[in-house]
Amino acid sequence: MEHNSYFEDFLKDVVNIDQGRLNSLDTSITAIQNYILKSNFGAKVRFFRRQGSLAHGTIVRPLNGQEFDADVVMMVAENAEWEPKDYLLDLRRVLWANSTYRGKTRLSDVCVTLDYAGDKKIDLMPMIQVSDKDHKINICHHRHNHFIRSEPLEFTEWLVQRNKLSGGNSFRKMSRILKYIRNHKKSFTCPSVLLTALIGYRITDNDRGTDAFSSVPKTLVTILERLDRYLARHIDVPEVLNPSPSIDYEDLGELWTIDQFRNFKDKMHLYASWARDALLEEDHNASLAKWRKLLGNNFGAGKEKTEAARNVLAVKPEAIALANDAGHSDSLVEAVMRSGVRILNATFYRPPHLRPPTWTPSHETASCYVSATFHRSGRGSSGVNVDDGSALPRDGWLRFKCTTFQLQYDKTEYFVQWRVTNTGFVAKLKGQMRGEFYDQDGQFIKWEKLSYRGVHFVEAFVIRKYDNTLACKSAPYNVVIK
Repeated sequence: MEHNSYFEDFLKDVVNIDQGRLNSLDTSITAIQNYILKSNFGAKVRFFRRQGSLAHGTIVRPLNGQEFDADVVMMVAENAEWEPKDYLLDLRRVLWANSTYRGKTRLSDVCVTLDYAGDKKIDLMPMIQVSDKDHKINICHHRHNHFIRSEPLEFTEWLVQRNKLSGGNSFRKMSRILKYIRNHKKSFTCPSVLLTALIGYRITDNDRGTDAFSSVPKTLVTILERLDRYLARHIDVPEVLNPSPSIDYEDLGELWTIDQFRNFKDKMHLYASWARDALLEEDHNASLAKWRKLLGNNFGAGKEKTEAARNVLAVKPEAIALANDAGHSDSLVEAVMRSGVRILNATFYRPPHLRPPTWTPSHETASCYVSATFHRSGRGSSGVNVDDGSALPRDGWLRFKCTTFQLQYDKTEYFVQWRVTNTGFVAKLKGQMRGEFYDQDGQFIKWEKLSYRGVHFVEAFVIRKYDNTLACKSAPYNVVIK
């Protein structure tokens, strides 16, 4: 199950950095910038820019008792009398001259860090357009006393474009969730710049508006499975190029050791399978437990449903109890005809006679849905399109069609197994509850006769032929027979 509202709450209340910390950070950064601009720093400051996760919109809430990091770059004019290390040494001198910053300031390799103990760290990184390096942007390395080619602003712009391509702020949400998993589980090592690049490269120009990116949980499954497939092709650390167009060559993959890469690869394979399993799980509480295995117990906290609540449909101004054996009363048909299939809860779609699927997920990014046409005289007769949940007469026929998107191979390399499930008193009386899997009647087609009053449903399972794995599964198509 998707649990979309739980994901939004999880992002807002657990993953995203809170507004109080952001306000405090903004106040601190503004004060630092104003102080430096008024100081006697030995190079002219052209501008400041927030950088890293703060600029990318991927900053996450720190774990309890821990600090969070924020990056600020400062573009400065070249000082012809300085060596590379002098930009950092003089910036430290200026900050040490202020009693507010003296005890917080320390020198790092490529930045000066202000450490607000137990709260936050702010890294100030000078950038210079160096004349003898074709006026290209460089940062400074203090210990090695040399310039390093860098284009942090271009990297930020690339990530902004990835976010636009995915739609719905998906890239930023996925980056935050995967950073949260990294920080919370502590099960893998991946620096944030490398992690965001890996996620960004998994987004294509055609993703916006597709089903794979239609919700936070579906996007999470898509990104994890794409990462899994990408990593599976590599035995050793892959080359992950800095996407900044002005950078000739920078391999972000060098931030990993071979052991760190292989562990990351194993964990992404495991987490992709967990996420897919949680998404496909149709029982509310079971799905919640599976998502928590990946995301921790703060996901959907307190949202479990009691057995009694799961077995009752709330239909204003009444409540209809679902029969434990799915032999539901005729009142269910009337309620669905009045209020629509939206009243059906997850328990309805998990009757005891339902045969569970046995195929292993293939981890494709494919998706599918079922549509239907109504035919009064059976196969060969003309049909009319009917909507999911439309009330239909007995003695007609439905022709179901499974439509797929983004299959990895040609459509002929797949077939559909159809799960047809009846519910209601009449079907139970006739011994026709079904819930089994049936072969297709044509490529991705299934014909069914309408016989028993009740609310029934049909699902399509798209199977890959060569390894008999599940490429995708449709949502239930509801059939209401009057």
